[in-house]
Amino acid sequence: MVNDCGPDVRDVVSQLNENGNIRYIRHSENRGLAATRNTGVKAAHGKYIAYLDDDDFYYPNHIETLVGFLESTDHKFAYTDAYRASQKLVNGELVTTKRDAAYSCDFDEDVILSCNFIPVLCVMHEKSCIDEVGCFDELLKAHEDWDLWIRMSRAFPFGHIKKITCEFTWRDDGGTMTSGSQAEYLRTQEVIYDKYSGHSKDKPRKGGYRTRFPAFRARSIKTRFTRKRTCAQAICSIILAATKTPPKSIKTDLPATRTCRRALPRWVIAISN
Repeated sequence: MVNDCGPDVRDVVSQLNENGNIRYIRHSENRGLAATRNTGVKAAHGKYIAYLDDDDFYYPNHIETLVGFLESTDHKFAYTDAYRASQKLVNGELVTTKRDAAYSCDFDEDVILSCNFIPVLCVMHEKSCIDEVGCFDELLKAHEDWDLWIRMSRAFPFGHIKKITCEFTWRDDGGTMTSGSQAEYLRTQEVIYDKYSGHSKDKPRKGGYRTRFPAFRARSIKTRFTRKRTCAQAICSIILAATKTPPKSIKTDLPATRTCRRALPRWVIAISN
């Protein structure tokens, strides 16, 4: 267990550590998810690595399902399915209002370049995979798991077990690991797109990644953020300057401005005039 400079829960862990098989590590300063997971990976002694954030849950069959698959196949990386538990505050208490299987996709090496459909708690892989492709990128404050999955997918085949074995929480207020800062989410999404944009240039399949990329990109963003934004909530304000009576020295093109304005909804989530 790695505590990223949160309240010290050593006493709680000690009460549960009757067999002495839980190791507790606490960062002296907050370093983020990527660094926290790297600390755990480096301290781990097991053959396999699995990940669990403190607001998510493993079902009793989770570890057995993944280890059984990896031990009986040639795969070094496998993932199951998970329930997404949507929560909201009711009278000061968090209440789960809905459970749905948000992702259940067989692996596609092109689609993973466009969107992350593998929740981190669903994954188990051999620790040796890290030795070959490297750890989580600590420069990424979001999407660090997606970045690692892309790198691993270029080195190892991924096995998908179509079975729900775990559950992650989701709240619209951004209070969970999975629904955090929207601005950081979008920024690191662009980093991932730019970093791996050339990986499928010479692989035309199913219409080609380059052809399908904008559609996946837009769908990924719209799926993630469906709440209506106001100007005060906007991540970026686009200023289109146009004048009805420009100086003679300036040539204006209002038709082009209208074309630009009509095109904006293709790439942004919400527009306020």
